[in-house]
Amino acid sequence: MTAIAKALTILELCGREDSTGIAELIESTGLPRSTVVRMVGELMDRQFLERAERGRYRPGPAVRALARASSTDDAVNARAREQLRQLVEATGETAHYAVYEAGWSVYIDKVDGSHPIRAYTKVGGRSPAYATATGKALLTWQSPGEIARVAAQATRFTRTTNADLAAMQADQKRIRAQGYAVNRGEWREGVWGIAAPVFGADGSVLAALGLSGPEQRIRPRLKEFAQLVMQFAGRISSPAARTA
Repeated sequence: MTAIAKALTILELCGREDSTGIAELIESTGLPRSTVVRMVGELMDRQFLERAERGRYRPGPAVRALARASSTDDAVNARAREQLRQLVEATGETAHYAVYEAGWSVYIDKVDGSHPIRAYTKVGGRSPAYATATGKALLTWQSPGEIARVAAQATRFTRTTNADLAAMQADQKRIRAQGYAVNRGEWREGVWGIAAPVFGADGSVLAALGLSGPEQRIRPRLKEFAQLVMQFAGRISSPAARTA
C-alpha cells in the first residue's frame, strides 16, 4: 500500500463515525502503530484530521472546505460565475471566488479585469487568509481556535500585514460589523482587495467573492466597490441566507 493509499484509508475510516481512535485504525488497516500515528499526525498538520477528544480523531476543516466546494450545485456555480462577470463589468477589476482551506484562501474561479495592469492570480492558486481580502472574509467566520492557530504561524509580507492575534481579532470584529473585508497591500505591496462572504442555507460561510487591483484604483472607490462586492456576494448566497 502506498503512502497516499494509507493516508486516504485512515481519512476514510475517520469519516465513517463521529470519531475514530488509534486502536481502531490499527485494527482496521493492519498497519503498524508507528505508521498510523505518523499518518494521523501528518493529516492533522494539514488539517485533514482534527482531534475530537483524547485519542480520537475526525475529519478536519480542510475536508469540510473541499466538501463545500465539491457539493456546491450547478445553480450556485452558475450564479457565482455570472456575479463574477457582472462585478468585473461594474468595476473593471479582477474578480475572484474562493473557499477556505487550512489558513489559505483557495481560488476556485476568477474573471480577469479589463485593465491592462492588474493583479495576477490563477484558479487553483492560494493566498494567506490573514493577508488577503477573500481570505479575511473567510477567516472571520472560522472558530476562535482556528484564528489563533493561523495567527501563531503568520508572517509579515509587507509593512501593513496584520500578523498577530490581536490585530486579526480586531479585523474580525470590523469585518463582521461592516460586512466586507479589505486588503490594503498586506500580501503584495500596492495591491488592494475587497471581499464579502457567501453564505449557505444554514448560515455558514461557503465561499468569498472579491476583487483586487492596484491601490491607486481601489483606494479612491473603496466604499463604492465594497457595496458592489456585498451586493454580488449576496446574490450568490443561499436564498434562505438572504432572507434570514
